[in-house]
Amino acid sequence: MSESARSGIDPATGKPLPKGGWYRSVDQYQARKMIDGKRLRKTFASLAPARRWLTEKRAEVDLRQFKDTSSSDKIPLRRLVERYRDECMAHREADHTRHIPALLDDPVVDVTLSE
Repeated sequence: MSESARSGIDPATGKPLPKGGWYRSVDQYQARKMIDGKRLRKTFASLAPARRWLTEKRAEVDLRQFKDTSSSDKIPLRRLVERYRDECMAHREADHTRHIPALLDDPVVDVTLSE
């Protein structure tokens, strides 16, 4: 563990790191928050977005607006469209051969469900 991680001081600015945030290496700051027994963790290129993310998560918990999107962060929209094509549209030739492939050619299917 680096000296800055133990001291809780950001080596780039000399300012204290927020509770739940720490410096990992050059251009890597990690924020961590425990919510409902589940640890959320995210890495950022600088301290400012990490601090902002921690503040947002605290506010969401306080306002009871927090929604866990960790499972949908891993699933691309493409997988959902392909599953829909295979399970629901297999008997519909036009959808299976023309409409769905047109959707799959669009770059929007490369984003994750939570986005």
